[in-house]
Amino acid sequence: MKINPISFLLIFFSGVATAVWSPYNLKVGYYDQLTHSVNIYWRNGETYNKVLARVHTDGRDDFQTDLAGDSKGYVFTNIMPGHVYRFSVEGQEAFGGRYSSWTEVYWTAPLDAVPPNTWTTKTLTPNGFPTDASGIASVSRLPGSMEFWYLRTDGSVQGQWWGNGHWNPYELAPPGSAHPDCGIVAISRVSNQMEVWFISPKGALIDCLWVQGQNWSCVQRSSEGSAAVNSRIAAVSRHSGTIELWYINGYGGVIDWYFYEGKGWGSWQIIPNDVVSMSGGIAAVSRAKDTIELFVTRNDGSIRDHYFYEKDGWHDQEVAPPGSASATGSISVVSRMSNTMELWYIGKDGSIRDLYWYEGDHWKGFELAGPGSAPTEGAIKALARNEFVMDVWYTGSDGSIRGCNWMENSNWNCYTLSGPSTAVTIAGIGAVARSGTYEDVFFVSEDRTIVDVSYAPPK
Repeated sequence: MKINPISFLLIFFSGVATAVWSPYNLKVGYYDQLTHSVNIYWRNGETYNKVLARVHTDGRDDFQTDLAGDSKGYVFTNIMPGHVYRFSVEGQEAFGGRYSSWTEVYWTAPLDAVPPNTWTTKTLTPNGFPTDASGIASVSRLPGSMEFWYLRTDGSVQGQWWGNGHWNPYELAPPGSAHPDCGIVAISRVSNQMEVWFISPKGALIDCLWVQGQNWSCVQRSSEGSAAVNSRIAAVSRHSGTIELWYINGYGGVIDWYFYEGKGWGSWQIIPNDVVSMSGGIAAVSRAKDTIELFVTRNDGSIRDHYFYEKDGWHDQEVAPPGSASATGSISVVSRMSNTMELWYIGKDGSIRDLYWYEGDHWKGFELAGPGSAPTEGAIKALARNEFVMDVWYTGSDGSIRGCNWMENSNWNCYTLSGPSTAVTIAGIGAVARSGTYEDVFFVSEDRTIVDVSYAPPK
């Protein structure tokens, strides 16, 4: 065997010469359209004295910066939409001063898919303060109509409806009706009806129904103690004659309430006790009139899909493995066409994860926003305003509201809907599309008002 003389000398005088381990898993994370900045993040191969981060794009001088040795991310600014960028990082060893080789990733900055000037922000003066953890439910039963509801600190449920160019507030349920940390959900299965559900302070499901020409009527749907008081609620209507609704009970199981026109309400326990996270996500969607999908966060951090077909009953499958999801974060799901679904959840590391499914294929996924993007107990809400467009919004770790937009034949483009320290990080997000081109997003502000950010297409 031939030995390289230089290698022999290195071994003889210094022991085995080892290379400096390079940073690895370099990825491009959140891109902020409004500030044209992008986050990159990586894992360090060993303990470094410092980390160097560099960016290159044609037509501009390279930019390089020295970072602390334990750095695992950096935000580059002045990103030009449509340009191809090369991001690079290397580490300097803690002792000796040698550098690792560069780790690189290429990325194309998306074009501005959602022009910032198409969003309009209104602060809605609520009839009292919303709770810190208030959920927000919203529906649009007609193209020119929309309505939303939230929880007030006195336990009342407040609503506002849109008409004649402005919002009109009213009280849906009096003080003491709702637990301040409970979920709230609403649907409109036919254009002349709306229904809202929430949990009482004693753990009962409350059902409020509105029929055109009549006043709101609220009834206690389940017995006291049947629901966890902080349970989120999911509901769908797969066709105009039926409703299905789910909540988490006080033992970590899931209760299913179902309604059929002419037959009334019934219930059963779809998921046994001690299975799901008591404060975890729960979301549902119906992509066709004969099928329903229910998604839950389990105690082990997995995401489980419980799916129903009219002639085949209920089955379930795992769509995200154990350790994937935050046990306290939200889930949101949409179906923009009958052959596809898309779901988002908050990872246990504060990332935003996207799972998508197309008929005839398996569930697949990717990371939409990197670790630390969202608080693990934060809110996430998605909307498909037509079959070609999807939007998802979430609460950022810095108290912002972040949005990501997808259009057919285009990549995801993320942006800041509301800046840092503007939103309560543990409160819910509501969203509604009153047509295929208009949508509204609702959140609880830091000063405890409801904020409506509305989108209209550019003129």
